[in-house]
Amino acid sequence: MAGLSGGTGRPRPVALTPAGEAESLTLDPRLVRVVLWQTFLVQVLAAFAIFTAPVLATEIAADLGLEPVVAGLYTATLFTGAILGSALAGAVTRQVGAFAGSLGSILLIAAGIALLASAQFWLLPPAVLLAGFGYGLVNPTASALLVRVTRPERRGWVFSVKQTGVPIGTALGGFLAPPLAHALGWQATLLGIAAAGVLMVVPFAGEALRSLKAERSAGQRQAGGIQLLRRHRPLLVLAMGSFALAALQLCLSTFLTAHLVLSGGLSLVQAGQVFACSQIGGAVARPLWGRLADWTGRAGWTLCLIGVLGSIMGLLTALLTPGWPLFAMILLSTGFGATSLAWNGVFFAEIVRIVRPDEAAAATGGAQLFTYSGIVTGPLLFALVASLAGGFGPAYAALAAVALPGAVAIGAMVGSGRRG
Repeated sequence: MAGLSGGTGRPRPVALTPAGEAESLTLDPRLVRVVLWQTFLVQVLAAFAIFTAPVLATEIAADLGLEPVVAGLYTATLFTGAILGSALAGAVTRQVGAFAGSLGSILLIAAGIALLASAQFWLLPPAVLLAGFGYGLVNPTASALLVRVTRPERRGWVFSVKQTGVPIGTALGGFLAPPLAHALGWQATLLGIAAAGVLMVVPFAGEALRSLKAERSAGQRQAGGIQLLRRHRPLLVLAMGSFALAALQLCLSTFLTAHLVLSGGLSLVQAGQVFACSQIGGAVARPLWGRLADWTGRAGWTLCLIGVLGSIMGLLTALLTPGWPLFAMILLSTGFGATSLAWNGVFFAEIVRIVRPDEAAAATGGAQLFTYSGIVTGPLLFALVASLAGGFGPAYAALAAVALPGAVAIGAMVGSGRRG
């Protein structure tokens, strides 16, 4: 950004050692606020946009003559696009700068959602892929920005607060999309969300243009995400661990309500309320885990603790029966959410600890290749185990058993490791 590039009358740049660690952060407070708000709003709108389509799946499928199960294909296609976006995040950031790239991510998502609203069957796959590509850029560009305006001892909290935009955006989609679709139709609803994404960019457009001029470094050769994974073994372990943690996270969100009905004996309304407790637990716990990571100075160990506790909660969820009291189910759901839905901010904070600040976007994108692969693979593995075992309980136990060694490996390799 221009505010980070120095010059007469401008804030001084971040002073870097040869290793890339920030020695001091003498920044314009206004600029810091702009970055924090911008990354948070992008996260909220991105989640709002991409998770609204599944909420409206029945209406969309009915109009297009498709089965509601197409929502599963939407998710798989979306995160395939996100994997592509993650792989190219470092190159995009070098080409246009982190600030412009971050705003560009929401414009790509808006374009994809607008194309989806066209209701043209042949446009559906490219529309979802485009939105997914934009979503894959959200976290890498945000990491590249936040690492430059956040002191190392506060990164866990700042990155975790930014990640609360995901449950907030998802909740907005759940609350607002159905009544809007009922009143205006699903196409107008999606177009309205796309328009909101475009309007969100407007207040930051001037800063984005200055960023484009000041930060563009297309001529500089830097390591890509895969190269960084090979170069930094702790980063590779962290990325591989995120595969299992992401798989468990998505299966919690996707199957818990059905599990509470089928295995816990709850009504659909009760199950929905208990499930909501998991989302609340995840939203509240994210910044708290970030605070703990900053207080201890060990984001890796904190992430390990979150993963171990999440695995334990998954194993307990596998034991759910109709004999459990409702209060116990609420506690379990809240605890499950406070662990398996709350690890992401600490995860991104640990990534930027391992690499140099100028490698943050590429490293985050490279690590997300594993994260999003877990999101795509987890539900398939869950469904396979549930089908073979005849219930959701064994499937939760299987995924928890997979996540546990991943969390332990993160603690062993990353928690005490130094930058590679």
